[in-house]
Amino acid sequence: MKKLLIGSLIIVMCLFLTGLSSADKAEKDSDLSSSELTQDLNFGPDFAKKPKLVAGGIIRKDATLGKTWRVVSCTWSGNRYEIQLKGPASDYFWLDFIAIITPKMGDATIAASQSVGGKFLVYLFDSDGNNIQDSFQFLIYKCL
Repeated sequence: MKKLLIGSLIIVMCLFLTGLSSADKAEKDSDLSSSELTQDLNFGPDFAKKPKLVAGGIIRKDATLGKTWRVVSCTWSGNRYEIQLKGPASDYFWLDFIAIITPKMGDATIAASQSVGGKFLVYLFDSDGNNIQDSFQFLIYKCL
C-alpha cells in the first residue's frame, strides 16, 4: 500500500509539474515547436515568475557536506536530514520553493522533502519503503 501511495504521489507531481491533463495525454504524438510546448504548460500564477537557483549541493550519507552552495549545516536526526540554508532560502518553506533531490545510485530510490522552522528536510527511502540514510544531491529554486 505504501509503495502504491508513493508511486501515485510521484505520478501526480510529475503531471502537475508538466501541466499535463488526461486530455493532453490522450492527444496523438506530434512534433511540437518549443513555443507550442510552452503555451501548453500551465504552472499557475506563481510559476509565471522566473525560478532562480538559490541553493544546492551534495550531502553525504553521514550528513557531512560535500560541495555545497548556500548551505550552513546538515544533521541527521534519526529519520531525516535537516539542512539549514542561507541567503534567499534561509526561510525555507516547502510551498515557496522548488526542491529537486536526487539520491546517489545506491540503496535510496525515493526522496521526499518537507520543512520545519525554516529548515529544508530530506527523507530517503529504499525500494521497500524503509527510511534510510544515503548520500544525495539537491537543488532549490525560488520563484521570484
